[in-house]
Amino acid sequence: MTQEDVLNYAKMHGIRFLEQGLILPSAPELLQEKIAENLYDLQQRIAVAQANDKRVIYLPGSYDLVHLGHLSYVLQVIDFCIEHFRQQGISVTREDLFLVAHVDSDQLIRHVKSYKHIDNGGEEDFHRPIERDWVNGRHPRLDAMATLPVDCVAFLPFMGEDLSFSLRDVLIAESDDELAQRARAFLEADESLLELWSPAVWSTCVASFINPRAGTFLRVLSTHDEKYLDEAMRAMKLATVEVALITDDVHFSTTNLLKEYSPAELLQLKKNIV
Repeated sequence: MTQEDVLNYAKMHGIRFLEQGLILPSAPELLQEKIAENLYDLQQRIAVAQANDKRVIYLPGSYDLVHLGHLSYVLQVIDFCIEHFRQQGISVTREDLFLVAHVDSDQLIRHVKSYKHIDNGGEEDFHRPIERDWVNGRHPRLDAMATLPVDCVAFLPFMGEDLSFSLRDVLIAESDDELAQRARAFLEADESLLELWSPAVWSTCVASFINPRAGTFLRVLSTHDEKYLDEAMRAMKLATVEVALITDDVHFSTTNLLKEYSPAELLQLKKNIV
């Protein structure tokens, strides 16, 4: 998929974006039905999709500044999944897929990416997420992701942030893997949960909770995510989630945007339009 293909898709489907590539949300009334309230709501939506013979495509990520690169990735995932199932002898169309964009919450990103800040030995003089905070009951990152051709968007919360989610409802596969041992220790602990917490353990627990195990639930991972690819695959295995690897074309990225503009400049440009 070329950069021109992405731009043409956006224009043909009324997805507005800035010259710099930032996605501008559609009208709230067009987005609300896509946004799950919490993990339990997400679990129920996935169960309904599977009951209707939909193949759930799971796309968790930070998405801390939604741009055309995310649109490009979603479009490539759709094409990839249709071909993936075709090679298994299963004929599907876009309508047979149920794409879930699971967006790291503000609190989760603050915790996971705090190492990037100069106060913690990193190189960034700004705090993550770049785009954050609720405004009049709306969150800009949820709205921007819901503008893309996905079927459901929800926040992936930090520990204790979502009261609909209980660790008692988490089941993980039996394994001698080191990650499995850490996950079991986390699930069995009464105290010091934060000391036992890690992104891989948490993603294992959340994926296990939202997966009803009643149909296809496919986690697509990009081969470009080399830093955490192996651990992410192990986490999904423990959550009994199938994994498929995509080597996608990258035309836009947050990293490149931040080489040209400061976060404040990007947010101001978006604010001027929205």
